[in-house]
Amino acid sequence: MPVGGARTCRELAGVLLDRYGIHVQAVDPPGAPAGAAHLRLTPSAAHRIVDVYRLARVLRQAWDELGLPTAD
Repeated sequence: MPVGGARTCRELAGVLLDRYGIHVQAVDPPGAPAGAAHLRLTPSAAHRIVDVYRLARVLRQAWDELGLPTAD
């Protein structure tokens, strides 16, 4: 999921883990081009649909908490 800056991406991943217990991997340089950091979301067969909905809800909350821009 595109985030943008490496620092912001790592901060978002940290918020998701620390506040919500959701582990996602921040991919930033050199694993991604500068300015194109992103979150690696890795669902598995063990995840239920309620887990996906929870991720969407808390991701939006964390996104808003950090004041990140959204596409309207």
